[in-house]
Amino acid sequence: MRRFLGLACILGGLYFLAQNIIFHGTLGAGTTVLLSLVGILMITSGRDQIRYLGYGVLALAVFFIFLNARFFLKPISLLQFVASYTAIVIGFRLYGG
Repeated sequence: MRRFLGLACILGGLYFLAQNIIFHGTLGAGTTVLLSLVGILMITSGRDQIRYLGYGVLALAVFFIFLNARFFLKPISLLQFVASYTAIVIGFRLYGG
């Protein structure tokens, strides 16, 4: 139950933080976000061999972001940033044990 709650906090914090990021390009934002989430999950919940593959998937997501090279950051309030960051940190604490 703790791991599920931790994962929910991580995803919620990332969602509220990512609302202010706008992607434009041939690959949609869904591809890069999905690859990023899969890579992070592989890194945090896998064995050594799966972790290395997770780093590769995460690097591929970053490569796709720079390949598109069209993403914009909208302004974010300090309160929203602190709330998102706190949810992510608490989520990692709960998920990791």
